[in-house]
Amino acid sequence: MTVLRAAPGLQVLPGAGLVGSFAAYGLVVWLVVAGLAWIGLGSRARRVAAPLALALAGLHAAWLAPYYVADDRPLTGPTVTILSVNVLGGATDPDALTRAAAWADVVVLLEYDRSTDAALAARDWGRRFPYRVGGPAPDAVGSVVFARRPLREVATLDTRFATYLLEVDPGRPGAFGLLAGHPVNPPISRTGWVHEATLLTTAARGYAGPRLVVIGDLNSTPDHVTIRRMRAAADLRDAFDEAGAGWPRTYPANRRLIPPLLGLDQALLRGGVYAVSATTVRVPGSDHLGIRVVLALG
Repeated sequence: MTVLRAAPGLQVLPGAGLVGSFAAYGLVVWLVVAGLAWIGLGSRARRVAAPLALALAGLHAAWLAPYYVADDRPLTGPTVTILSVNVLGGATDPDALTRAAAWADVVVLLEYDRSTDAALAARDWGRRFPYRVGGPAPDAVGSVVFARRPLREVATLDTRFATYLLEVDPGRPGAFGLLAGHPVNPPISRTGWVHEATLLTTAARGYAGPRLVVIGDLNSTPDHVTIRRMRAAADLRDAFDEAGAGWPRTYPANRRLIPPLLGLDQALLRGGVYAVSATTVRVPGSDHLGIRVVLALG
């Protein structure tokens, strides 16, 4: 895990992406190794192995620490709230989803199918959110963006699950770009995982507006090579990091005995848009926790 975090390019090798998903837990692993070395080794080996394991634990702690310290930036200007939820092809409770979206300005729904579309129409989403881009698709590969503010579609990316580049409030002072989507995960296609992340990176780099939000089920943790390349190439910041909201954990969310372990759902920012808060939202039925970000438009 430490090697894959330090040398992310290795994550494209077979099986390495899965191991890299758990890189954040290297902190716990090295603390356990340090304890076992202290207990189980002779004094000479202990003096070498235990400090080395503690040093590696400290390295992981240094990688994680910024997520627990909010950026010291005065936040002014209007705010916008964005909710993103993977609805798992109709498995998500539509009443709970409607409650979760009550205070959102923009809602991104992924793995969107016809049953969810019908359920939300029956709950008056057309009036609550008069603007939308996208819709349901067979095999739950659809995505949709609902909004209380006008939307302009800029591009549709060629990803397996629908991904859209939009502009919110086009032509107005508070306009911002929104890249909302769902690149394929490594178990479906390891090469597709890298390729589709590159498509999102290219779209993010190419958006010329002063503000950009990339949000959705990105099928990568912040440690993954896909996200790290995207952030570097498109000059993106992590909303959870910026808000000091802690290491994001959103998947799996529908296991009885296993808590969410991996931060696959993310919000990334560029330009004059800043994270006021970033939280996870449980919507029963989904295998992901949703994410809600409150952003200040500077």
